[in-house]
Amino acid sequence: TNMERTFLGASLRMQAGDFPADQAFGDKPRLLHVEGYTLYRPALAKQAMREAKQRGALVSLDLASFEVVRNCRAALVEILTEGHVDLLFANEDEAAELLRGDSDSEEGRAFQERRSSGEDEASTFSRRDADDAMRWMLRHCSFATVSLGARGCVSMDKAGSRGVAPGVRVPVVDTTGAGDAFTAGYLAAFLNGASPQACASAGCAVGTAAVQVLGAEL
Repeated sequence: TNMERTFLGASLRMQAGDFPADQAFGDKPRLLHVEGYTLYRPALAKQAMREAKQRGALVSLDLASFEVVRNCRAALVEILTEGHVDLLFANEDEAAELLRGDSDSEEGRAFQERRSSGEDEASTFSRRDADDAMRWMLRHCSFATVSLGARGCVSMDKAGSRGVAPGVRVPVVDTTGAGDAFTAGYLAAFLNGASPQACASAGCAVGTAAVQVLGAEL
């Protein structure tokens, strides 16, 4: 099986003081989007988030990889607990890792009990699992979204409004960038005032377009 690996390169040398806040944000930023790999430099991630919040911007975080959740859990929980993140995105592997690594939470216990009892197939991340993951996420943020690959996505806000977008069967050429395209579509709709349902639909529409072309550009 071929496995893709992420190489962080020179970014691993960046320190919190290296973040160019004035150049990055300008006068009236609306949202800072942070990739989960930044959690390998938690001081840098916090600095960027603080600078964004001080300028009135929202902060979104995409967890990027189940390995990020596993390896950077302490930094992730600290950042979430401190209230830096408004919108949190996870795919099914990342959401499963969130629940698997927190056996003290109600959602984590329920997830692990379903796996150990055989109630859910261990290899399938169910809609019930996604609901538990979003409830876990919403303890720390205002908007939670779990993408389910070809099965679409689910989204929920703190007030209980939900969005569910089914997957669409299309010829898949290349999945490179599909997750980022999904998040971009969701956030574009969000910044235009769309509901969780419309945001979920927009995210899936752009993600679906991304898998039908070679490379990461539409």
